[in-house]
Amino acid sequence: MKNLRNYVKKMAFGMVTLTAVFIWSCSDEETTVVTSSDTQNVQGESVTDSYFDESNDFSTIAVAGTSETFTGRTENGRTNGEVKGLGDIDNRLSCAVVTVVKDVNSSVSTPRGVITIDFKDGCTDPKGNIRKGKIIVTYDGRRFMLNSKIITTFNGYSVNGIKIEGTNTLTNLTANLESAPKFKTEVVGGKVTFVDGKTATRDHVLTREWTRAQNPTQDSWKVEGSATGSNREGVSYQMEITKALVYKRSCVASKVFVAVEGTKKFTSGDRTMTIDFGSGDCDNKVTVTVNGVSKEVEIKADGSN
Repeated sequence: MKNLRNYVKKMAFGMVTLTAVFIWSCSDEETTVVTSSDTQNVQGESVTDSYFDESNDFSTIAVAGTSETFTGRTENGRTNGEVKGLGDIDNRLSCAVVTVVKDVNSSVSTPRGVITIDFKDGCTDPKGNIRKGKIIVTYDGRRFMLNSKIITTFNGYSVNGIKIEGTNTLTNLTANLESAPKFKTEVVGGKVTFVDGKTATRDHVLTREWTRAQNPTQDSWKVEGSATGSNREGVSYQMEITKALVYKRSCVASKVFVAVEGTKKFTSGDRTMTIDFGSGDCDNKVTVTVNGVSKEVEIKADGSN
């Protein structure tokens, strides 16, 4: 009987030890690999960021393309404030109706007004993206005047069924027309609702440096700063740009909507990862690294894994 008791004790101890080793191994594996939750976080944050970056692009194009701002070209053709021809600046706007309403207090020195970019019930760009609804751009001051502002909001706006909400304020940080003017972009109450009904939120304060080229299709932007928000599962995150992100307008032709250079540090719960956007190639691929282990991830426009 005594030998039986000793045998049972040894077996029990062995089971406890084996269970502990198994749990430790699983725990260790979870902290040293890039999990599906990690890639989902990367997808959601990167896509949400790209939609607000695109809205910045549209807003600055609209302001540049209207003479009311006294900083852009004189457009060809107009009916009751409707602007014609912004599609030749950016073909994503080729089927949008753009209208301008000057503020009653607008002046030559300080132009003010509201530009509405209306994609109506559906506007398909040359790459097959379908945009609906309105982007509303409120401008205050000359485009390249220090502290001038461009405030972007949305009214029923969506891209391929993905709804965008929030307020995006662009403030000029440079005092004159420089080759690389800088702007502060601040998103408050940013929200993206995906086709499956899940949502991601975002607030950020970023510095956006515009590198201008002779051909506007070759323009690029360097972006620095940080953001907070929540992913599609409602889990909060913090993001810090550790090496300036570079966006290239020329990559839009290849359906590339994320940065093509730079790195981010992304933290959610007890997980911290580095996201590397590469060295300039036009693709939607990033390298995600967790505790020294890396995985290549392709960012999808719908934010899915």
